[in-house]
Amino acid sequence: MAILAFAFVRLPLLLLASAVSDKDLPEPVRKGLETIRAEEAKAHIDLLASPEYGGRDTGEKGCEMAAEYLAKQLASFGIEPFGDEKDGKRTYFQAYPIQVSGGVSSGKLTLAPTQGPEQQLAFGTDFVYLGPVAPASKSAAVAVVDAGSYDATNVAGNEGRRRRNESADSAPAASRPAPPPIKLPASAKGAWALLRVKGLHQGNSFFLAQRLAAVARETEAHGVLVVPDGEREADAMKAVISMSVRRAARAGKSFDAKGTDTPTQPPRGASAPILAIASAEKAAQLVGGKAAFALEGAARTDYPVNVVGIVKGSDPSLAAEYVVHSAHYDHVGLQGGELHPGADDNASGTSALLEIAQAYSGVDRPRRSVIFLWVSGEEHGLWGSEWFVTHPPVPLTSLVADLNTDMVGRSLLNGKTKPEYMEMTPSVKNDAFNTLAARALEIGELYGFPQMANGDRYWRRSDHYNFAKNGVPAMFLCNGEHEDYHRPGDTPDKIDNDKVMRSAKLCFHLGYETAMADARPTVLGKQQPASQPAK
Repeated sequence: MAILAFAFVRLPLLLLASAVSDKDLPEPVRKGLETIRAEEAKAHIDLLASPEYGGRDTGEKGCEMAAEYLAKQLASFGIEPFGDEKDGKRTYFQAYPIQVSGGVSSGKLTLAPTQGPEQQLAFGTDFVYLGPVAPASKSAAVAVVDAGSYDATNVAGNEGRRRRNESADSAPAASRPAPPPIKLPASAKGAWALLRVKGLHQGNSFFLAQRLAAVARETEAHGVLVVPDGEREADAMKAVISMSVRRAARAGKSFDAKGTDTPTQPPRGASAPILAIASAEKAAQLVGGKAAFALEGAARTDYPVNVVGIVKGSDPSLAAEYVVHSAHYDHVGLQGGELHPGADDNASGTSALLEIAQAYSGVDRPRRSVIFLWVSGEEHGLWGSEWFVTHPPVPLTSLVADLNTDMVGRSLLNGKTKPEYMEMTPSVKNDAFNTLAARALEIGELYGFPQMANGDRYWRRSDHYNFAKNGVPAMFLCNGEHEDYHRPGDTPDKIDNDKVMRSAKLCFHLGYETAMADARPTVLGKQQPASQPAK
């Protein structure tokens, strides 16, 4: 990935003139920076990514434990709670409902091929339901027809990372290849369509199921059987099945455009079963035969939480405006019986935000109020941040900025040590490039990030996106994906705690400065290289 230097960007003269050295820092910023320490960040990360916390999957015990830990830390800092009210008092927790398929106790898929004996496949080992929630359901034996092959490489539209917030209004500033259309044959009406898929992996399985369900409804297909097309896809399918046994979906209510509570739509894709089968060999002779499946159990409703605290502003004219510092504290839990600790993703960003909150608690209150927001459900589709912006504790228009940190703890990236490497979005090539991002480029060198790489591939893949698409200028830091991303190897011993500290310092500096400024951050738009005339 190309690294963009600030010197080659045409920006307003006011921004260029406002660059600072460490000698120019205001006393509150300097004082706050002194409280942000690598050893404290390390202690937080070591705890949150320990086996005791079980990988912090949303709705599971470990995630609840992490929320309690964050709340206790905020209380120890003297930071006020800003979540839901209970018994007339604010708490640190903002709860939201989800539906979880954890109640599924057993299941089987019966394959009756054209030749050979009938086969029984087991749920969670040989096949999995790819719908948002797996309800108790049964299917009589239905004919299987050939639906051909499909390349799912670009089906997510975001380079395939497992982020489930795909929607028609979420196109990134930088265009990417559109996913090819999915076509099922007319013979699929009332039948199973068997689709051989290339390019399938954990990151795009949900998006594929979502699109397949819509196409199945249009063609009145009974459902779709997804099978891997190739050895690489077969290995990926095993990982998909391992992680997809426990499926969850947002539930409850959401605000419409007028701020009125309205029921959410039924889970996307629930009307047509989309099943993934691990073995292409077992499905090879199925076309022309029949298939039936059954799942026992029922979905349950859980109430995971965001953790929210606030430092109230000191200026009566600006205290009703809010700067948000955010990070997600959830991870992917246990997959295939293996612990995924999530030290970098995102105990690192969670711990950086704890250090940021502590820094604010020990300095003069800034003019604007500052909200500290740890969200859950990020790994399942940015649920927590979506809930926050659709159920904000203050008017959405009063939020002036979001500074988000997600994966800021690795310097060993794919075999190379890069302590100075950091990606940022929106970049200068992004239509959403704003004064927050411009300022981050200016002050990055103070914190060991002399040049920020273009991080636009993450523009809609973490929680800042839910703020940005609702008109709140946002800036996101991430050290980039690595060989341990979403794997058991994402452990605390591989974290560069100094890098976590430097990331926290940069965000505290930028956030405090934003909370003190006369004007709100603004969107600047895509920037042209200085050597080219602006269009």
